[in-house]
Amino acid sequence: MKRVLVVGGSSFVARNIVSNLSTSYVFTSLTRTPTGYENEVLVADYFTIEPSIFQDVDIVINCTAIVHQPKITDEASYNRVNFELAIHLATLAKEAGVQQFLQLSTIAVYGSVDQLSIETKELPTNPYGRSKLKADEALLRMASDTFIVICIRPPMIYGGGNAPGNMMRLITLVDKKIPLPFGNAHSKRDFIYIHTLVRYCQYALELNKSACYVVRDSFSVTTKDLVQIISKSLGFRTHLFSIPSFLLTLLNKVKPGIVEKLFGQLIVTPNLEQAGFSSPEDLEKGIAEMVTFYQNQGN
Repeated sequence: MKRVLVVGGSSFVARNIVSNLSTSYVFTSLTRTPTGYENEVLVADYFTIEPSIFQDVDIVINCTAIVHQPKITDEASYNRVNFELAIHLATLAKEAGVQQFLQLSTIAVYGSVDQLSIETKELPTNPYGRSKLKADEALLRMASDTFIVICIRPPMIYGGGNAPGNMMRLITLVDKKIPLPFGNAHSKRDFIYIHTLVRYCQYALELNKSACYVVRDSFSVTTKDLVQIISKSLGFRTHLFSIPSFLLTLLNKVKPGIVEKLFGQLIVTPNLEQAGFSSPEDLEKGIAEMVTFYQNQGN
């Protein structure tokens, strides 16, 4: 079996990659926080790791990142982790003879759009998206016939417990058992189930081609439907009402980000498709996994 070094092993995506693909690859997890996996290397700083850790490794998967956080506005902080570290790791990997480097990227590189594909022009609107785009572009320039670089750009991830992003915030909101203004939230958005993302990562590695890939579930969902699925998983029914269009327009002027995420459309046209990777039943399953985590954490 191929030997895989996962950097950022304590991250949500990394833990799911290791736990779901452990029968296909031999993993070593490089992490600053203990994960409990068998082959684990604890480090204080990813920039000071010994080059020898990359010896006899076939694949490196980079899951390190600072995601977009309103409290962190310093562009240099995002660049340090999302760009400079990615290039540092890829350089060490390439020098050690690693065959493949898989970078977990994001659709944030496209900025604020309602439809996107791999041909969509990248126009990131925040330090997170800009730093991830810089990394993608620099990594692909490092690619060669003997060093395959794969950049995976997923939309919001759900399922598997405490998934990153706003899905857990929506679960928390629904659990307040108050009427919610999503009765006319009919615009569809694309998400991706964590287990579907893991399968796409494996599929891209098997294709062994340097490229950026946008991926998603094979179905879209409205915020209205999403709230109803969350409600069902929590065990009660949420009353929904509709916001008048003029109030929605006013809210969009004050809080455009919130309106975009809850009422806006996001349709992703993937360039890495594989039949059978996901189904609508996965959404209910994934939401149930997150609700269980939420309830076990004492809400």
